[in-house]
Amino acid sequence: MAAKNQKMNFKLAKLFDSDGNTSTRWFVYYFFKDPETDKFVRFRIFVSQSLHTRSERYDRARGIIKAINKRLSEGYNPFAANKNELTPTSEALEYFLESKKHLRSRTITSYRSYVKDFNDWLVEKKQINLSIESLSYHTAQKYMDEVGSRKISNRTYNNILQSLRCCFNFLVEKEYLIINPFFKIHQRQTEQTEIIAFNQEELTLISSTLPLYNFDLYVVALLVFNCFLRPQEIVRLQVRHLKGVHEYLPIPGNVSKNKKNESIAMTPAVRSALEKLDFNFPGDYYVFSKHLKRGDCQIAPTRIAEEWKKYCLKYGIEKNIYALKHTGNGMALENGANVRDLQLQNRHSSLDQTQKYLDRFRRVPTEKFLENFPKL
Repeated sequence: MAAKNQKMNFKLAKLFDSDGNTSTRWFVYYFFKDPETDKFVRFRIFVSQSLHTRSERYDRARGIIKAINKRLSEGYNPFAANKNELTPTSEALEYFLESKKHLRSRTITSYRSYVKDFNDWLVEKKQINLSIESLSYHTAQKYMDEVGSRKISNRTYNNILQSLRCCFNFLVEKEYLIINPFFKIHQRQTEQTEIIAFNQEELTLISSTLPLYNFDLYVVALLVFNCFLRPQEIVRLQVRHLKGVHEYLPIPGNVSKNKKNESIAMTPAVRSALEKLDFNFPGDYYVFSKHLKRGDCQIAPTRIAEEWKKYCLKYGIEKNIYALKHTGNGMALENGANVRDLQLQNRHSSLDQTQKYLDRFRRVPTEKFLENFPKL
């Protein structure tokens, strides 16, 4: 009965298309009952005049009608809503960025970069002063077409698209516009990244030289190789996380990339290495701060890569430190580890995710398989 009464408060949206005349303004209209007078009041949402063809306008209108009818059926009340639709696009985009200030620095930097580029493009096309609701799918598609013409990878193209989708999803939720203009734009097929692993000769070189060269960097390498930790997680580890741990390494939500409280099984090699580190520091000190020593300053993940590069230049190694994670997974698999164990150690959300990762790692049978293959 409540749902029926709610429906009586509005009349579904329709299009006024001026009999197809594109020289006049088109708009979507709907009626909602004024709670004070108990009479229906008409509301209009104009279809952007920057859409010059009938097909573009009809396409835009269909999207508005679908979105507004959905919102009305979910309890949207235009009398209680803010009139954000008239906000200039530049202000709406800045509002989105302000709301994301709490995110990690790398994430907000990416958002700022992508939003600024779109903002600059709108300035160049003299559309920046349009209201946020006037931005259409066709405008978004033209921008992404231009982005796609640049010398960037499909992966970068998709990152830009995903960031702008996120931005406009937020503005839809905050009722700045009815539909996300980037929603219908398709991602591009990405090339599968190559999984690179260390060979046995390289691993022998690392195990014999790295502990003496820089023991702290060696511990970082073990955390990547054995525990499959990411550099951005390693630099967030604090003394209280590692001091006195034995079988399992706790990964709290403010450390984990997934923002979940997790734990990782520690191998004997990792436990032995951690026992040699000096943890006589306050619990909130970072384990790998400046120069990978204990300190009160959290460093950027790139500092690990810089220290690793110095080591590689001295010993003629060409692979990055993250390749140790791939190597650890591959060697564990070849030594008989099951997929479930690897899923837990990688902290993957599903077995399918782990299997896809392993499928990319190994595409040919192992030498052990070939050596032990039955003879005809």
